[in-house]
Amino acid sequence: MKLLDFISKGIAWATGLISKIEVSADEWWTAFTQLSFTLYDEGPTQNKIWSQADGKGYDLETKGSGKEVWIAALQKLRNGHCGGDINVKKLLKAMLEENKRNEELKNFKKPLERNMNTIVIQTALSLEQEAVVSKLKNVGDYEHPISKNYL
Repeated sequence: MKLLDFISKGIAWATGLISKIEVSADEWWTAFTQLSFTLYDEGPTQNKIWSQADGKGYDLETKGSGKEVWIAALQKLRNGHCGGDINVKKLLKAMLEENKRNEELKNFKKPLERNMNTIVIQTALSLEQEAVVSKLKNVGDYEHPISKNYL
């Protein structure tokens, strides 16, 4: 299962190919980082998402692409090196408030309520995602737009 990304594991679980999914904290953070720079390609300052989550501007890189700034910011956040009261739960909550219908983003919420050393996915995918999954012949047919370059 190490070759499957966070989303692919969710699809494999939803189709019944596997009954339990264990996602490492590293896999979760990688997937969250990728989705963050996809949703906010200008970086954490876009729509003031970082400050909405109680983040401080001085924690953000001032040079680099939006993707590079996200990578640096989330690495600092993960390691507990950010000022202010920001944490990943607050950041995810702010992102969900702006992206209420983003099912992919919703999938990140439940694992945060569990131990981050190993994240066990036990939530169902949305009906829309299940409909897409049911049309696939196998998980290999699914190519996620974010992860296709990372597999």
